[in-house]
Amino acid sequence: MTTAIGSPRAIGLMRFEITTPMQNEIPVTGSGRSYALAWKLLSRPQLIGCRPWLGMALSHFRRAVEQQSPETSLGVPSARLWEELNGRFDLDGIVTFSNAWHIWEHIAERNPTPNAWDQELFFGGNAEAASYHEGIKNLAMKQMDFVVGGCASYLRGRRVRAALDLGAGRGVQMSALRNSGIIESAVCIDTPFVVSRSREESPEHTWLPGDLRTIDINPIPSIDLLWVGNLLHHYAPNENQVVLNRFAPKLSPTGVLVVQEYLVGSNGRLGLTAAALGVHFALTTGQGRNYPERFIDAMIEEAVPGLEFDSRLDGAVSSLLFFRRRKP
Repeated sequence: MTTAIGSPRAIGLMRFEITTPMQNEIPVTGSGRSYALAWKLLSRPQLIGCRPWLGMALSHFRRAVEQQSPETSLGVPSARLWEELNGRFDLDGIVTFSNAWHIWEHIAERNPTPNAWDQELFFGGNAEAASYHEGIKNLAMKQMDFVVGGCASYLRGRRVRAALDLGAGRGVQMSALRNSGIIESAVCIDTPFVVSRSREESPEHTWLPGDLRTIDINPIPSIDLLWVGNLLHHYAPNENQVVLNRFAPKLSPTGVLVVQEYLVGSNGRLGLTAAALGVHFALTTGQGRNYPERFIDAMIEEAVPGLEFDSRLDGAVSSLLFFRRRKP
């Protein structure tokens, strides 16, 4: 049985048909439950209107699953398929360390309006925030080879004197780039809750606690690399523009802005990771989005006059977008 969801305006994409999942195909426990719950969301058209961009995230998710397993489009996916997909990318682990199971289960089975629990954890406003940030750190660590290799390839031996990391978390990206000789020093900004722990783990960086939208930027020196890592999806476009506008003047004339995000694939394949995390962001963050590349490009070029998109690299989990000053 198929059900049409939404309109082009509601989902930001063309109208599409979906297979309505059967109740007994949602595993009660075990690997893959988060994928099964996300698939079940496709049969809830009322969700489209209550969560910005959730329709787009769900459509990406549906197509990514069908690309990974073509037999999915022929009928109801099995519990075995969900377990297999979770083995490729541990979405269950993401939902677990985000302490978001109650949101996923509640919205998929009963109430279409979730709370922004993940966002509370992001800003340290919940007792479970520590485990949340450890989970983010572990996810970042798995991408370090890609981050270091991608930056080394783009910079081509150019050594970065100073870098600025917005929403640095535990500082693992800056530590990896510094240990690899790509950067000399880094200023890292995050909420006070995060910085109190991160300063102990990575004392080699200069740590500044505060909200990116209001923190005093005067102590920050001129920088050659502005790092925006897995940050944009936590904010609405106008908030991102405020943040970018505030810090862009610190970027030197030859400086580079790098965005690390979970993006739909540039090679025609949507990417299971980006699709699954897009649903997660839309459900659990107050301003969560799964921005496509073209939207990020336009947002940055509008917020930071003179910068233009230059290059993109796709990894197994995330992507890197490089922006530089427009040539005269």
